[in-house]
Amino acid sequence: MSKASLLLSFLLGPFSTGEAWADLRLYLANRRDDSLMRFDMDETSGELTLLQTLKLEGEPAPMCVSPDQHTLYVARRKAEKVSAFSISPKDGSLTLISETSIPGEGGACYLSTDRSGNFLLSAYYSEGKVAVHKLSENGSVNKGALQTITTEKNAHCILPDHRNRLVLVPHTGPNAVYQFILDEKTGKLSPSKLAKYVPEKKLSPRHVAYHTDGKFVYVVNEGSSSVTACLLKDDAIHPIHTLSTLPADFKERNSCADVEEHPSGK
Repeated sequence: MSKASLLLSFLLGPFSTGEAWADLRLYLANRRDDSLMRFDMDETSGELTLLQTLKLEGEPAPMCVSPDQHTLYVARRKAEKVSAFSISPKDGSLTLISETSIPGEGGACYLSTDRSGNFLLSAYYSEGKVAVHKLSENGSVNKGALQTITTEKNAHCILPDHRNRLVLVPHTGPNAVYQFILDEKTGKLSPSKLAKYVPEKKLSPRHVAYHTDGKFVYVVNEGSSSVTACLLKDDAIHPIHTLSTLPADFKERNSCADVEEHPSGK
């Protein structure tokens, strides 16, 4: 599973699948065998039912869903492309809309859309950059980046806040979170007044999650196996405290990869 990218997609459910009803839909991109799979998931039992497998060459990995939940985007790292799939509202089946080149050494390691669904944001780990692409009305990704910004190597994630204004880009190696302001009309990014949050200790920030109330941000730290709770204020994050994700007596090797907030906000 180390080479698989997993996305659990909460659509407008429950979903009719003929005789049965699906609680959740789950999409899995597997870099090991160049495949993209669609499952229905029983939320009570956790049972998965495989319904569709697509061949997607070029190491499919990071994924995201458009805000209207009509389109799934999958970056293919080795191929340096992104594939856009329409999501059937009836059964969640995927149909290829377009394939667009998004050049970058090692390919995009993270994808997200802005909150309006007009732009696709991508981060590049090996090359140390971020990019913005315009999205068409049918969900396809327009050719040619609107903007490319060099940051530093090990850019792991790029995600806008609920206001669609502050965009955070955590970097593990440089031990920093870059902070950008998004122009909703043009899609262009510009440095926030505080361009970088740099922890006092070597935490290696990797991914972020915004609280539903818009007041807080949670940063998961890869190397230190911890989570930093931050206040979101004045277009920047301000650390409150950092807590370990591990039991006090844990002595084995560990690192953190992702952080998510439950829809309840609790």
